[in-house]
Amino acid sequence: MDAKTKQYLPVSLIIGALILGGIGFWLLGKSPKGQPDILGQAISPTVSLQITGPKPTGVNTQGSNTFSLNITSPVNSATVKVPYVRVIGKTTPRADIFVNGMEAFADAKGNFSVNTALDEGDNTIFVSANDANGNSAETEVLVNYEVSAK
Repeated sequence: MDAKTKQYLPVSLIIGALILGGIGFWLLGKSPKGQPDILGQAISPTVSLQITGPKPTGVNTQGSNTFSLNITSPVNSATVKVPYVRVIGKTTPRADIFVNGMEAFADAKGNFSVNTALDEGDNTIFVSANDANGNSAETEVLVNYEVSAK
């Protein structure tokens, strides 16, 4: 091996290991529907939900009057047949979002989407948002998980 090859060999090995490691993590994150993913959570097949009821709106608890938190799905008092629901809404761009204590972040347009598990019966989903300026808003949505008989 010449001196130039010896010089670049460690760098090549490190880059190769990083690429293979990244591919491995990507593959570990993939799993068939219904099978546990890398975090041990089952990936459920897509389910269509029909939900009805009034839409809740956020209440500004402090800061400017322009801060808002709106939940577009699920609607308040919805009944679903699956043990989870995706909370979708809009708030101030890049705001911190908390759905039943799980942290998420709004995108550059203020949109967010968070999955949350449901228990059988009535579930109150608490959603709050705050931004770097100290503005905050909170709301809650009632969702009923009705187990269907087989």
